[in-house]
Amino acid sequence: MVRSQQNLERMASRAGLTSALAAADLRTIIDTIPVLAWTTGPDGAADFFNSCWVTYSGLSSEESVALGWAQVLHPDDRERALSQWQSAVARGEPIEVELRLRRADGEFLWFLARAHPLRDAAGRILKWYGTSTEIDARRKREHLALENAETYSQILDRSPAMLFTTTAQGELEFVNAPLLRYFGTGLEALQQWKQAAHLHPDDLPKTIALWSQAVTEGVPCVIEHRMRRHDGVYRWFQFEAVPHRDADGRLVRWYGSITDLDDSKRKDAELRAMEARLSSASRMAAVSQLSAAIAHEVNQPIAAVIANSDACKRWLSMDPPNIERALYSLERIGRDAAAGADIVQRIRLLFQRAPLMKEPLSLNIVTNEVLQMLDGEMRQGGVVARRELDPAVPAVQADRVQIQQVLINLMRNAIEAMIGLEDRPRVLSVTSKRDGDEAVVAVTDSGPGLSDPQIIFQPFFTTKRNGMGMGLAISKTIVEAHGGRLWATSDGGAGATFVLSIRA
Repeated sequence: MVRSQQNLERMASRAGLTSALAAADLRTIIDTIPVLAWTTGPDGAADFFNSCWVTYSGLSSEESVALGWAQVLHPDDRERALSQWQSAVARGEPIEVELRLRRADGEFLWFLARAHPLRDAAGRILKWYGTSTEIDARRKREHLALENAETYSQILDRSPAMLFTTTAQGELEFVNAPLLRYFGTGLEALQQWKQAAHLHPDDLPKTIALWSQAVTEGVPCVIEHRMRRHDGVYRWFQFEAVPHRDADGRLVRWYGSITDLDDSKRKDAELRAMEARLSSASRMAAVSQLSAAIAHEVNQPIAAVIANSDACKRWLSMDPPNIERALYSLERIGRDAAAGADIVQRIRLLFQRAPLMKEPLSLNIVTNEVLQMLDGEMRQGGVVARRELDPAVPAVQADRVQIQQVLINLMRNAIEAMIGLEDRPRVLSVTSKRDGDEAVVAVTDSGPGLSDPQIIFQPFFTTKRNGMGMGLAISKTIVEAHGGRLWATSDGGAGATFVLSIRA
């Protein structure tokens, strides 16, 4: 009996020690976990806070019990948090709320506070257990993302460009404010653009076909068409959309813009009309400089016709007539007559040179005008224009129309020289500079170059299949009539440079 009593006492002692150790371990865990842990009574009055709370808040457990903890709530969150806590206690339901708590150094950080009730077998609340977990970094990221989203939204809506996105299947999903204002309608109406009267009837079938093809092939799409404004006016626009793919290469969305082209198209039409007038003005005859060359060219076939005609007569007057040689002379007559007719055909469009209308002229301004006129031809030929115009280039006394025509001829020749070029970029470089008292403009291409830079200015010399060979000759005549010079340089294999120089 004595030994049994002693065993029972030893077992009881061990059980008490184990319980004490378990409680100590539990308190260590509660004080160590990286959250603010706390408990309250059934009425919601706080009765315990772990050491993390004490360290963070700077309040002792005694200062925090009951509602003492509320003093660390942010002023803007206090009323809301207390109201939600009291409501949860009254209902006996778990609570989860985001709020700001003041740190011991005075800084407020965001926390996610959660609390759950502990109930007995009868369902009565015995205690509330809660934690507050810091979420400040997450809140700041969310706030930054919200600010960025708002900023991007304002950028999109305040942009002068009309912007949109579509699904991978090409269905409209977003448009910005300028696009809505232009049509005077909402997104839902615009999503029915294929059936609605938003596009010009003449442009709608082409637009549908090209857009459907781009969506099917997953390639960028550029379309010019007319769109009906809210007041019924049609204007020209360029529709452009590019596909966006995810990391696996799947097409997930289209991003696009719609750019107003109406004013530029009107200006292009005006420029084309001006170019037509300039082209007409260019068909002048450089009579003083070219008359000798023309006379020489025409006189050669005429003299040959006369000589072969006399020879034919002699062959026929012989006894017996030499028919074979006479026929040969007739063939020569026909050939020379055709050559003469061809020469006349090439010069028939030339006319008397009009008097020069000289005025102070900026070669930089004229150069920019010509580059703008030829922009469409350059784009069509895949030519990139590079310009380096020195603002110090002096003004010259010159006829604006004629100098424009010279530069048009030089630049157009450069563009045509690069057609078909595949082994290097097609680059048209235009530069200007002041050289003493002269204003100088140089036009350089990356084409095949010139075998003889001198002969190209001779009348009727041409490397073009259907060319007259008069463009450079007339250009040289115009420049020299202004007291200037026009010449060319080339290394014979990597482009050519034409230089125009006029005394200021």
